[in-house]
Amino acid sequence: MRQLSLACLLALLVSGCASIKPGHDPVVVNAERTTELALNVFDTFLAWEYMHHDQLTVVPEVGMAADFIRANGQDWLITARTMTKTYKANRTEESKVNLDTAMAVLRVGIAEARKYLADQERLLALP
Repeated sequence: MRQLSLACLLALLVSGCASIKPGHDPVVVNAERTTELALNVFDTFLAWEYMHHDQLTVVPEVGMAADFIRANGQDWLITARTMTKTYKANRTEESKVNLDTAMAVLRVGIAEARKYLADQERLLALP
């Protein structure tokens, strides 16, 4: 499971670095990539935490992070998608700022989940 999760994350990272086709708005492409990455990272992290919940009680911050993402992640993703659609329909500076803010929130959530996923072997070995 661990190897599969890391392989999926690596594949997403590599595909996220693919070039943007001519004529496509980089703001939209990057927002859509970030939203997709967030969904996959959140799903991977939450599934891993759920599967190892009993082992991870010695590291309460993992459970707290998972609970926070469970409570808010769906709203973050919905907001990101809404802001992407809004920006696509009306490419103003205000809609770009709103989209950038939504992406920043997702990036913080991604970073938090990745922190624990990257350290999962050590975390699961704790007494």
